[in-house]
Amino acid sequence: ADYRNSLVAAHKRQGRTLAVNWPLWRDGGMHIDTAAESRLTAATGIVPMRTATGIQALYRGLASAASQMLVMEGDIRRLQSLLDKPAVGRNSDSVLRRNEVDGSLEQKTADYLKNRLSAVLRIPVHKIHAAEPMESYGIDSIMVLQLTDELEKTFGPLSKTLFFEYQTLTELSRYFAGAYEAVLREILAPEQSAAPVATTKMAAQAPTPTRRSRFAVSAYPLREPAALDIAIIGLSGRYPEARNLDSYWKNLRDGKDCIIEIPQDRWDWRAYYTEDRSAAGGHFSKWGGFIADMDKFDPLFFNISPREAVFMDPQERLFLEHAWMAIEDAGYCPADLERGDGLSPAGVYAGVMYGEYPLFSRGEGPGGDGIGFVGNQAGIANRVSYLLNLHGPSMAVDTMCSSSLTSLHLACQDLKHGLTGLAIAGGVNISSHPNKYSMLSGGQFISTRGRCESFGAEGEGYIPAEGVGVAVLKRLADAERDGDRIYGVIKGSAINHGGKTNGYSVPNPNAQQRVIAKALQEAGIDPRAVSYIEAHGTGTPLGDPIEITGLTKAFGQSSADKPYCWIGSAKSNIGHAESAAGIAGVTKVLLQMQHGQIAPSLHSERLNPHIDFAATPFIVNQQLRDWQRPVVDGKLMTRIAGVSSFGAGGSNVHLVIEEYAGNCIEPADIQQTALVVLSAKDEQR
Repeated sequence: ADYRNSLVAAHKRQGRTLAVNWPLWRDGGMHIDTAAESRLTAATGIVPMRTATGIQALYRGLASAASQMLVMEGDIRRLQSLLDKPAVGRNSDSVLRRNEVDGSLEQKTADYLKNRLSAVLRIPVHKIHAAEPMESYGIDSIMVLQLTDELEKTFGPLSKTLFFEYQTLTELSRYFAGAYEAVLREILAPEQSAAPVATTKMAAQAPTPTRRSRFAVSAYPLREPAALDIAIIGLSGRYPEARNLDSYWKNLRDGKDCIIEIPQDRWDWRAYYTEDRSAAGGHFSKWGGFIADMDKFDPLFFNISPREAVFMDPQERLFLEHAWMAIEDAGYCPADLERGDGLSPAGVYAGVMYGEYPLFSRGEGPGGDGIGFVGNQAGIANRVSYLLNLHGPSMAVDTMCSSSLTSLHLACQDLKHGLTGLAIAGGVNISSHPNKYSMLSGGQFISTRGRCESFGAEGEGYIPAEGVGVAVLKRLADAERDGDRIYGVIKGSAINHGGKTNGYSVPNPNAQQRVIAKALQEAGIDPRAVSYIEAHGTGTPLGDPIEITGLTKAFGQSSADKPYCWIGSAKSNIGHAESAAGIAGVTKVLLQMQHGQIAPSLHSERLNPHIDFAATPFIVNQQLRDWQRPVVDGKLMTRIAGVSSFGAGGSNVHLVIEEYAGNCIEPADIQQTALVVLSAKDEQR
């Protein structure tokens, strides 16, 4: 606060900053039990503060010239006495003695608890590590009760949730050393209480310089972001005919149509297919985009039992795998997210639309045991947060076809406002049950031609596709500080809804215009600098013309220029990945930036006659080409792209992505020896 107010005084900032040290509030989310409240009042004179008192104190603080203030409510004389007590120095005898004794006691307590845990779990003591989560040793609720009962014989009544509150022996030892110090001294070192404690007063020393962690928070102020400025530092995905992003780029680059007949391991399409679009209950298409080995999963790698894994939605399993791979792609190991300063709390945002796995009846459960599948899409994100011990937001996002791009937007906003230090965001979509094709056929959404003809003359519906994609995000300044590899920078993002239209699934071009214009405004980017649009482009007769209308209106005066901005859609290659469509489009843009090329958009040799492209800024890219950086008003610009996703229910999202300036420098061709370090979960893997 002092620093920011000094900037205001120097006319470098505007506003007023006040740091408030609040006490416990009477109203609100945080409470203590009555006994603890009584002890607090008896020891200090402090009582929980009333809301009116807090508001009055805030007004008085803002009216003052102070940069920081401490607020307390209670017995004024006792509070004054409390504040008048001299502060205990950092290197005082009492603090040193306390730290020395506590450290010794905590270590002895940890050893004591190891022995008790060893007896219950029947694991040798030397194989139990204090910093390891106790769940790693197979401790379950029954064992927790057994261990609690044993400890109660020594310590008296204990909370039955103790082993859920403290997940490692280190944390548990710290609790016992503080709450049961006298008991522990008696049982661990009876002679210690009678022996005098020798103390040594140490002279103050300058802190010893240490190697700076790549996760350390910078001690100097970071630059003010000019726009949203969220860096994409990790990326993973699997799409039709592509097990990884290298294969995905190859398919995009080569203009491959990745649509195939519905595989037998999904369902027998012959039992449902009909060419009669008026037939009730039939499927009007036998085509789709499918990922290989959707059902393959290594549960033990993630400490999940094989039996539990069978009941997990395949979407949950896939998102978990690719969240892990995206983190590794970013150059981190999962444990870094838990302990890394500046990365916590980390949020997880998973776009998901369909939950078809529970449609398998009880009789169709694994092994025919009569147990069905539970539908819980929140678990797709929550599982990642649980496994990695992350404490930021964790949510499944369903805005239909715009779900994964919405998840990226929400992740960006939490990073922007400082609510998280890192975000894992993306989407997943699997066609596991024929019900989806029944619904799409009944609503006349599905294409009988077996492809998404984005902006093509023959477009008459879309073809569903499977996919999963995950991105790891950080604030650009943090990514630069930590030396992260940066795929691209999200400069602006926006969401809105189309409101009331001519039909529930009919898009609103004015709403699409507003969401695109808002994202460009946040990015601070002239539309003339945007040289590529990854469009929603489902290939529907109604949707494509409306999308081009919204884009053209958003680009405003630049629409009067001759066409200059390339446009395309990955849906023409892989189909419509629905809740994973947005992340598939973002990944395509980032790969194009990485390779400096724009991939061809397929099935658009004859353009939609209802779109007058000559009167728009847009050109459908029909062949592989180099992505030339545009020149605007004589200035060479970076590569900038827009990505759109529009949900069938009217929820719209647009992102503006810029290539990272540091990636514009041509890498030097240096021949030198490099050390490649490999690791695995265990010897079997």
